[in-house]
Amino acid sequence: MEAAFPGRVVPFTFNGATKSKLGWGFLAIIETSRYREYAPFDPGLRVQLNACQMEIVPEPEMRMHWGVPEGNRDPATGERVHDDLILSAALVGVLDEQAWFSSSTWATIIRTADPLGQMDREGY
Repeated sequence: MEAAFPGRVVPFTFNGATKSKLGWGFLAIIETSRYREYAPFDPGLRVQLNACQMEIVPEPEMRMHWGVPEGNRDPATGERVHDDLILSAALVGVLDEQAWFSSSTWATIIRTADPLGQMDREGY
């Protein structure tokens, strides 16, 4: 992917530690009201969210195990439920950690007359 989009891909490797950090980051974004889902809300995502479970391991790292348990089925359709939509939404936490800037945008100072100075001269 990096070859196709040089400098525009943020790599992410899934393992227990990184998925835990991803979960904590996603919760932080949700709880600070910075996450917005598009409308209309995807019914597949709702099914996955309803099936998602979380456990915090009582250890110094407070590792979070989360996701849709294997073999979980949608009660309405009987189809297996995955957590791919939740994971893709949670990846906003990785983007939230990035330092974003645009190299093509520079601050511009526009010099003009002070509007308050003109008011003083006119006796306001």
